[in-house]
Amino acid sequence: MKLPVILLYHSIAADADDRGEPTRISLDQFERQLDLLRRLGYRTIGLRQLRDRLAEGAGFGRRELLITFDDGYRDNHDIAWPTLREHGFSAVFFLATAWVGGVSDYNRHLSLPMISWDQAADMASQGAEFGSHGQRHVDLRALTPEQAALDLRNAKESLMSKLAPQVPSIAYPYGFSSPVVRQLVQQEGYQLGFGVSWTRNPDRYDLPRMTITRGEPLWRFRLRLLCRELRG
Repeated sequence: MKLPVILLYHSIAADADDRGEPTRISLDQFERQLDLLRRLGYRTIGLRQLRDRLAEGAGFGRRELLITFDDGYRDNHDIAWPTLREHGFSAVFFLATAWVGGVSDYNRHLSLPMISWDQAADMASQGAEFGSHGQRHVDLRALTPEQAALDLRNAKESLMSKLAPQVPSIAYPYGFSSPVVRQLVQQEGYQLGFGVSWTRNPDRYDLPRMTITRGEPLWRFRLRLLCRELRG
């Protein structure tokens, strides 16, 4: 089945990025990409539409798009979400629940303040959707099945208790999963899973995303969009 384009962002810097982290892009780069998406006629869909159409085998329009953010940095609330709304787009934010309200000390390259539950709830009231990025932001493949199941369960329970009802979904920490991890995800009641690797026959527990990195020229971003559209 042809899939919609699914974009993966992480952090947005208000000014020129000075952190040196490839996944932290400038607001200017972000706005130029959103302007292009709007000019090209893209429109965002949500997790419920994605889940239901995958289940029905209904397919997707060529210019339908899902925008996602991993980790849950505070700039997702302060910068990314208002900018998305100004451009007429929605998004899904995947939170590493143990780090909500804290600092991203798990990332030695990018230690930043994280979104709080109150900020996430405010965004949800305006139409943002949320999913799991695991509880502790660890590579689930490196855990025992029992440890991975507990991490998945705790993250899902936190999201469901702290926010309005969400479609149970996960973006795998570091972008990768395994058959064992995907089986555990299903057993723990998740309905969608997102990674970063393209496969010939992706399923709803290993949906590929296009990672956005710092400094990418707009022409290359457009070219990658076209390639995603064509192979679906």
